[in-house]
Amino acid sequence: VVFGDASRRLPFKDKAFDFVIASHILEHMAEPAPFLQELQRVGKAGYIETPNALFERLHPYHIHCLEVIEKDGVLHLHKKKGPVEDAFLGTKALLADEAPWGRFMFESPELFHVRYFWKDRIRYEVD
Repeated sequence: VVFGDASRRLPFKDKAFDFVIASHILEHMAEPAPFLQELQRVGKAGYIETPNALFERLHPYHIHCLEVIEKDGVLHLHKKKGPVEDAFLGTKALLADEAPWGRFMFESPELFHVRYFWKDRIRYEVD
């Protein structure tokens, strides 16, 4: 087991890994650039998965610092000041496990999550 802080410097050499996976981590980063730079430093390629902005608006988490979408191979990151809930839909618990939309989310996770594969560099913009 290796403990490290991916938002600073991980205890690995440059390009130590052929492939790195960051699943449900990016959305927790108040400052995403150092984290993404560190992934690129230690990895040659990788995969990033986060809830997307639609998921965040329907079911916001207080501990998420970012809303994320991917468009044309670029991650777009929007810093949140707090949970951003759609004023109408976000209050209806549409993604509850037993609700039809909740079942739909589990059957079609690609509609509610960003699944971003990268090689050599991560293309991103902080909007």
